[in-house]
Amino acid sequence: MASAAVIELHDVALRCTAGSELLESPGHALITPRGIVTGAEARARAWLEPQYSVDRHWQQLGTGPLPASSRHARHFADLAYAQLLDLYRAAGQPERVIFAIPGHLGREQLAVLLGIANATPFAVAGLIDAALAATVYSALRGEILHLDLLRHCAVLTRLHAGSEIERIDVRVLPEIGLNQLHDLWAQHIAERFIARHRYDPLHTGAGEQALRDALPGWLAELAARPEIDVQLPGPRGPLSIALTAAELAERAAAHYALLERAAAAGGGDSRLLAAALARLPDIGARIPGRGLPPEAAVAGGQACAEYIATRPANVLITRLPATEKDRPTAGPRALPTHLLWRHRAHDLRAGLVIDRQAGLLTLHPPGCEPDTDVPALRLAFTSGRLVLRGALPGIRVDGDSADLRTGDRLHIGAEVLELIEVL
Repeated sequence: MASAAVIELHDVALRCTAGSELLESPGHALITPRGIVTGAEARARAWLEPQYSVDRHWQQLGTGPLPASSRHARHFADLAYAQLLDLYRAAGQPERVIFAIPGHLGREQLAVLLGIANATPFAVAGLIDAALAATVYSALRGEILHLDLLRHCAVLTRLHAGSEIERIDVRVLPEIGLNQLHDLWAQHIAERFIARHRYDPLHTGAGEQALRDALPGWLAELAARPEIDVQLPGPRGPLSIALTAAELAERAAAHYALLERAAAAGGGDSRLLAAALARLPDIGARIPGRGLPPEAAVAGGQACAEYIATRPANVLITRLPATEKDRPTAGPRALPTHLLWRHRAHDLRAGLVIDRQAGLLTLHPPGCEPDTDVPALRLAFTSGRLVLRGALPGIRVDGDSADLRTGDRLHIGAEVLELIEVL
C-alpha cells in the first residue's frame, strides 16, 4: 500500500508534499460566476475582487452560510472542499491522506472535515495535532511550548516530550492573527509611500493587490536583514522606499507584546516557533526560540505515518507511543562541533564570540575581544548543550538558543552562519 500524503490545514498556507517538493496553497478562495478558485490564484485576485474573496473558510470551517453565497458555494465547508480537491490534484492524487490539525479546530469542525473528506476521492488515514507533529520533527525533549500564527488567531500548545510525546493543553488567542499584522503593515507602508512619493497604493484595488503580493517577500527579507529597499509600480513608473524591520516591529508593538506575554505565561524548557511566526520582523528579540521550517508539521506527520495507520482514522492523535521502540521520530540531531561561515569552519569546543568590528562581522575565541563594550553573541557549551547568549542587531536564530543543534542557523543581517558536525 502506498504511503499516505500529509496535508497540514494551516490557513496561511495549506501544505502537502509531492515527492521532494513542498506544495503550499494559501488559504484563500474566490467565488466567481464560473466557479470556485482557491490557493495562490485566489490570493492574486483577492484585493482586485474583494467582494468575491474569502479567507475564513478554515477558521470558520462548518456549514454556516457564507456572507454572500452563490450557486457554486453556500457554506464555508464548500470552499474548504474545493481547496482540498485542488491540493489533492496538485499533489498527484494520493489514495490516502493524513491531516495535521491546528489546535484551534474543535470537535465539531473535525466532524465537518471528515464529512468533507468523505466526498473526496481519497481516504482519510488519520488525524494528528499539527504542533505534536512539528515536535516530532524538532526532536526536542522536555517541556515544550509551540507557538503558531494563523490568519485570524494565534495558537500556543504546551507539550511534554520524554518517554512519550503528549499535547498537554492549547491556548487560542483570537486577538491576534497574521491578517491583522499584514493590515497594520500595509497601512504603514502606504503612509511611507504617501510621505515620500505622494502615492497611496491602497487607493486602488490594483495598487493594494501589488502591495499585498509583495508584502510576504519583504517580510521574509526583513527576517534576515535589518533594512531593505522595496518597490511598487506607480502611475508614472516604479517607486521605492527603504523599509526596516525595526519600524514594522514598532508598528506592531502591541501585538508583539501580547504574544510575548502569552509565551511567558506558557512556560516550557524550549520554544518552537512555527514558520508563520518565526518569520516576523524582529520577533526573535521578543520571543526567543527555535524557528521551524514550513514543512515541519508535514515532515513530522510523515515520520509518524506508520503509527497513525494503526489508530482509528477519525480520532485526533494528541499523544504518541510511550516506548522508545515504538515512538516515531524524525531523528535526533547531533551537537555541533563547528560554526560554518564563508566556507570556513570555526571550532566551538572552547566557545566562540561573534561581534562587529569597524562594521564587519568577526568571529574569535572568548577572551580575544578587542573591545568588551561592543555588543556580541557568545556560543558556549553548558551542561552538555550549546547555548547562545548576548545580542546583535538583526539577529535571527533558526533553532533553540538554549539547545542549538547541527543544522541550526544564525542569520545576522545578510550573513548566514550554520552549525555543523565535523567527524
